[in-house]
Amino acid sequence: MNLRGWKKTYSWLLLVALILPILAACGSTTTTPTASAPASPAASPSGSTGSTGGDNILRIGLTTWPDTLDPQKASFSQELASLGLIYEGLTGLSKDLETVPAAAEKWEYNDDATVVTFTLRADLKYSDGSPVTAEDFA
Repeated sequence: MNLRGWKKTYSWLLLVALILPILAACGSTTTTPTASAPASPAASPSGSTGSTGGDNILRIGLTTWPDTLDPQKASFSQELASLGLIYEGLTGLSKDLETVPAAAEKWEYNDDATVVTFTLRADLKYSDGSPVTAEDFA
């Protein structure tokens, strides 16, 4: 086979090698979904405490386990995502990325902006009913 024949053969092989993955990605599967019972009862939307007759389980899809659940040691996105579901900060971010109140209802700066004084919401309680205090954030 001469040089022109090899070029033509390799051109066709290259074309097939480029088109085949595209066609494979466009394919669809024809699996039939099967009905299954719910895994567990949902949490009560009324916010009531007490037994609901079953476990209340929150399942979250994470790519890896968090290395720590200590807010002071967390540094990776998986840890921060998990901590965001467990703890509430003094402030949060709105959809416009503006600082908004969360556990603190307001905050004030001193005259030279070196000290911030947070005022906690009065309704803050732990799941056991005990009040959240300023010492819990310190």
